[in-house]
Amino acid sequence: MIEYPAVKLAEPSIAFAIEAKSRQDEDRMGHAVHKILEEDQSLRFYRDPQTKDSCWPPRTTACRKSS
Repeated sequence: MIEYPAVKLAEPSIAFAIEAKSRQDEDRMGHAVHKILEEDQSLRFYRDPQTKDSCWPPRTTACRKSS
């Protein structure tokens, strides 16, 4: 069996806040984000504890509200 070293993924360099317009959209968004994160392991997702925003990071940069 041939074993290859694990691939190092680059850390994201920009963060955007995302928000749902309604509770129903929030549920859909949660499922969609989960699927996206399963498919693309280079992406990250977290909730900013200060602003309570849902963010696509890096954690070192404050979330920017998308317009």
